[in-house]
Amino acid sequence: MILSKELKVAVHNGVFHADDVLCVVLIKKFLNPLYLEVVRTRDVNVMKTCDFILDVGRQDKITLTQVWFDHHQGKDFYDNGVQKAACGKLFEYLWENVNIDPCYKDLIKEELLNNVFYPVESQDNGQNIETIRANRFNFVNGLAPSFKVQDEKLMYSAFMKAVDFAYVIFDNIFKSAVDKVISIEDTLYHTIEENGNNEILVIGDFIPWQDKVISVNENRDYNHKIKLVIFRDRLDDTWKVQCVPTGVIAFEQLISLPEEWAGLGEYSTGKNPLTFAQVSGFEDAIFCHPAKFIAGFKRFDSAYKAALEALENQ
Repeated sequence: MILSKELKVAVHNGVFHADDVLCVVLIKKFLNPLYLEVVRTRDVNVMKTCDFILDVGRQDKITLTQVWFDHHQGKDFYDNGVQKAACGKLFEYLWENVNIDPCYKDLIKEELLNNVFYPVESQDNGQNIETIRANRFNFVNGLAPSFKVQDEKLMYSAFMKAVDFAYVIFDNIFKSAVDKVISIEDTLYHTIEENGNNEILVIGDFIPWQDKVISVNENRDYNHKIKLVIFRDRLDDTWKVQCVPTGVIAFEQLISLPEEWAGLGEYSTGKNPLTFAQVSGFEDAIFCHPAKFIAGFKRFDSAYKAALEALENQ
């Protein structure tokens, strides 16, 4: 592992994408050099002067002084069929030395693969895989200058701006992944175990629950699936009832909230002359989303009774 505080990184010149931008982000995030020089080039002689050569160079090679990762020379795949790109290869290389509790490290890695690398790499390699989530780094293309721009200084400036934007997004995803995994393993897992086969799951203060609950539901018959989750929103101290999706990237829910609640809120409007409280019978009812997948209440008991009513009406 190259741990110098002064690093020189080569990526390809020309049009940039999320792959090469993320490569630089990963160097900044996990190696945190005091000085980082980024070179956009396809000149092999220039590459030979760099510590990391990424998304260019047409080889994977690790020596005592250099790391080369590219994906244009061959085909390496993850078990799920996604073809690896340079950023994913670099992530796996750097991740081995990231200082995280071993109890959580593999789970956090899987979160990052699902939410960052699989989407970026499959898109960069031209794969259309339905089970892969949306690419959160598509904005990178929007930061590139017009195709008519031939000035490398402008391209370089745009590339580094994309790196800065992408770093903020990746850092947020990384921190959320750590918090999510620890919360799930320390809290949600035990809550689901204690819940047994109940169709309503109460988790208290909100933590990201969807992936775990959907995974648990895969091994249950319909009558014993968790269909509604109740949690407290710490931002406004309200209670939410949310329907459980049928899959990780699915918009369909196992059940929906009552049709007559759809789109109602605390106040009447021209379109909805009645309030959510008037229609539902819960005086502290706040809102119900028009798609009938989530509703908010000021008190827990109302949220729970609303969940029971949704079950009865399914």
